[in-house]
Amino acid sequence: MKKLKLLIITGPSGSGKTRLSNLLFKNLNNAFVLSTDNYYKTGFTSKVLATFIKAYFDKPISFNKKLIRKDIKTILKDKKLSHFYKYDFIKQKRLKFYKEFSEIDYLIIEGIFALEILEYLEKQNYILIRIKSNKRDCRERACKRDYIERGKKQNKSFKDFKNAWEIYKIKEKTFKLNQLKELFYFTRSSDIKKILKLLSTNI
Repeated sequence: MKKLKLLIITGPSGSGKTRLSNLLFKNLNNAFVLSTDNYYKTGFTSKVLATFIKAYFDKPISFNKKLIRKDIKTILKDKKLSHFYKYDFIKQKRLKFYKEFSEIDYLIIEGIFALEILEYLEKQNYILIRIKSNKRDCRERACKRDYIERGKKQNKSFKDFKNAWEIYKIKEKTFKLNQLKELFYFTRSSDIKKILKLLSTNI
């Protein structure tokens, strides 16, 4: 049986994590993408906390670690999953869809909470990809996405991005990102070839 290979994609809001994960998905056979954006907590308590806690959706308190850990464990063990989640940012609801995914050879985990996943993977080999992009470009992409997909007004998007950027930068220092030996910096589209080359070797 082919050994499952694991990729973790991290970066600030708007850096292009989802875009890169989609590129990898198209270039890899039997790949599966888990976006941490689809594992937000839901329900009354979450809605209340979102109202009173500044930048709630950019902080780990909003992230359902237990749920995503369960799915990751299943994929690593069986190389398959029978469902996927999609979070509706406007309604603040997480939808569950049933579909059989089998023979998963590449698991791609991306999102602003990707670094939080590392604590579950102490005994796993993985490639950690940090997307490098300047603050202005990230802000433009994040605000455009928030308007189109999440129904946010421009002023709120700018404010939310500022908070998200600061939170992520603190997180990078907390995780001592620059000291991780598994780290690969993604800066341009041509770097996709380097990632695929890394995956062609045993990790």
